Amino acid sequence: MGANMVRRLINAGHRCTVFDRIPKAVEDLAKEGAVGASSFADLVKKLDKPRAVWLMVPAAVVDQTIADILPFLEAGNTLIDGGNSYYVDDIRRAKELEGIHYVDVGTSGGVWGLERGYCMMIGGETAVVQRLDPIFATLAPGIGDIARTPGREKPGGTCEQGYLHYQFQTRTNARHPVPLPIRYVFSVFAEFLPLPARNERGEGRGGGSPSLTWRCASSPQPSPPAGEEKEKRPRRNAKHIPHPMGRGKGVRQDG
Repeated sequence: MGANMVRRLINAGHRCTVFDRIPKAVEDLAKEGAVGASSFADLVKKLDKPRAVWLMVPAAVVDQTIADILPFLEAGNTLIDGGNSYYVDDIRRAKELEGIHYVDVGTSGGVWGLERGYCMMIGGETAVVQRLDPIFATLAPGIGDIARTPGREKPGGTCEQGYLHYQFQTRTNARHPVPLPIRYVFSVFAEFLPLPARNERGEGRGGGSPSLTWRCASSPQPSPPAGEEKEKRPRRNAKHIPHPMGRGKGVRQDG
């Protein structure tokens, strides 16, 4: 996907310097107008200041890739992770990279992105993201020619173009940067879909967006009202199943 992103940028007039551990990938893009680099050191040397390096690598090797290129970067440079990293890792990296700006860009577009564009969820410092906006605007799908919804002809911002910078103003949102946009989508579903209403204890799924609760692994679970104990589900028809290989104590299965 990274190669097609480079092609989309080049077609729009951007200057791109590229490096890949596979030399042929670099040679192919160089033939199409990119500036090829033979190493991380060569890549950084060929970039104009303030440098912006966009990584498109699997999440499992992002940390190692950063470690490899970091010695050649300097304060004020920007690292962009365009992969599918876990947001907790992105928060950690942003804190660890002192002097280096870190921007997390969840990118979606696949093999069709070259023609149709890429949707992006962006997290990072406002000033840095604004400086990189010409890149995001070029990669994004754009507004298109579909008629606007009546009353929403001028929504403002960049969301209609296919990319959005999520700025987190509260402690809760800063802890959960990825679930926030997903929570918003689910709140819209809850507002318009006929979901069951909540009961007097607040249990259930419906009732519109104000009553929708987003839970994640780090969110505390609600306690039962005073004087009530949490309902316990009894086990039914519990039985012992021997281990298929004849080892250990087997497992317990509830009917």
